[in-house]
Amino acid sequence: MKNKLIYLIAAALLLQTSVMATVNEPTLNLENETLTVTGNTESQKAGRYVNVLVFNPDKSISDLGTAGALQYNSSTITDENGDFTFHIAINKETMLKDETGQIKAGEFTIIVKDDEAGQPETFKKFFADRTLRESIVKLMVSNAASDSKTNEEKIEELTVELNEYKKELSLENNVFNNVGKDTIASLIINNGMLKSATIATIQKIIFENVLLAAFNEGKSSLLYVNDSLMYQAELGLTAFDTDKDCTIKKLFDSYITQTGRQKTVEDMCKNNFGILQDLKNKFAVQTVLKAIAYPNIDGYGVLKDILTSKNAKAVGLNLTTYMSLSDTNKGEVNRDLYKNEYQTLQALQNAIDSSCENHKDQVTPPSSPYSGGKGSGRVSDGSATYISVVDAKKTESFSDIDGCKWANQAIIALYEKGVIIGPEKSKFAPDEKVTREQLAKIVCLAFGYDITNNNHSVFSDVQDEQWYTSYVQTLYSKGIISGISDSEFGVGMYVTRQDIATIIYRIIGNNNISEEKEFTDKKEISAYAKDAVNYLAGLKILNGFEDGRFGATEHCTRAQAAKIVYDSMNAR
Repeated sequence: MKNKLIYLIAAALLLQTSVMATVNEPTLNLENETLTVTGNTESQKAGRYVNVLVFNPDKSISDLGTAGALQYNSSTITDENGDFTFHIAINKETMLKDETGQIKAGEFTIIVKDDEAGQPETFKKFFADRTLRESIVKLMVSNAASDSKTNEEKIEELTVELNEYKKELSLENNVFNNVGKDTIASLIINNGMLKSATIATIQKIIFENVLLAAFNEGKSSLLYVNDSLMYQAELGLTAFDTDKDCTIKKLFDSYITQTGRQKTVEDMCKNNFGILQDLKNKFAVQTVLKAIAYPNIDGYGVLKDILTSKNAKAVGLNLTTYMSLSDTNKGEVNRDLYKNEYQTLQALQNAIDSSCENHKDQVTPPSSPYSGGKGSGRVSDGSATYISVVDAKKTESFSDIDGCKWANQAIIALYEKGVIIGPEKSKFAPDEKVTREQLAKIVCLAFGYDITNNNHSVFSDVQDEQWYTSYVQTLYSKGIISGISDSEFGVGMYVTRQDIATIIYRIIGNNNISEEKEFTDKKEISAYAKDAVNYLAGLKILNGFEDGRFGATEHCTRAQAAKIVYDSMNAR
């Protein structure tokens, strides 16, 4: 029965034609003799079955059913991101041995297939007896630690050894095979890295320097594959934010366009890195530069997440003057920097300093309405924040709002307090529609809610740790906002006029509902929104159009949203 099942698996592997999206080069840990296979299914969905077959050296799929042919046969289910991992402990009892009882060296054949792809991925991985591997490591360490040889001689010897023992030490992969072994050897010897190496550490030492060599030789095509920076764990980048107490890695993963990420890797190349820390420092700098130049989030407000004190410390930026600016003037600096590509950290520093100098004279501390001064200020009652009336003449922030003078005061007031920004410098785009996640952020900032630290969403379409995740979660946890269904929030969908009414009503409303407003299209107002529309209309926060319609299902514009939110904040 077991053999029959194996034959069925083999037949399924051979008959299909499509290809899996990504299977990483399997790795073999020499110390614990474990084979690791990782990858991501074609659809990147959870719950996909992935099968792995591993054949012993000198055996293949045609040997199925014969003794000693199969080293491993199992399946797993992909996680929520479509990723899968197999950790396979080598069973040497199934392998052929020579007359001395040692394992016969040779290549494992590894076949990987998921349930939605056909033609499997096939890999070869060389395996040798531990005694042989230990003797090779001892030889390499002895040569590297010799006091009678010059560094040049040691580099020459190690170059030969890397070529000669690449299979036995399981070094072969696409990167190792395509970089200069002399470059690898030079990095290792010049830093004295092999003098105390063991079988447990030699692979890590060598492969870290393989990656450094690839960057130094400009082999970006080996390092950035399928829109992804490869070998992030080996480069020490997966824990970068934790180690440095910053959000640099998060910026790289979530804030930069595909083009920006690729340019980040390309600009890390040909820098003559000596040690891994040099590369990590360059990664941090290039990530900040490219996050500014190639943001995947519209609007210069994204720079508030990039130019933080912690990120500045991680890369060596001086943001003392920038941080001392008012929110308004800081926003002006962000406008100046937004989508500009700076080639060096010093160029960015110069641009920040110059912009801060241009805008610092405009800095005026916000005054409270109770201080007797004019301007804008926030007054908190412990649960919500209100904005006082602003003199619209003092801020000429946007050049495109003359056509909506009825909303000017609201737009300027909310801009002054950092609640709203424009998509680009001097532009507010008043007629553009507001998405549901954009409104969530506006409401959170406008009404002064403490933002939840929970960046894991209950909605399937609200990805973790996006710019809007915490805002959606905050309002959802307070019962202010809900999804378009039990599982979906409706990211990217425009807010309707009746929905913004409902959300605002949940914040400022009470049971004293005004009489029904006689909109000509009142029958089109959904039942769940009627009380909200009538309440806000009674407060004159909501008005209909000149033809008497309310337009319940029409999309809310940015100008309308600003006016509704601003008037609601001052209505209580």
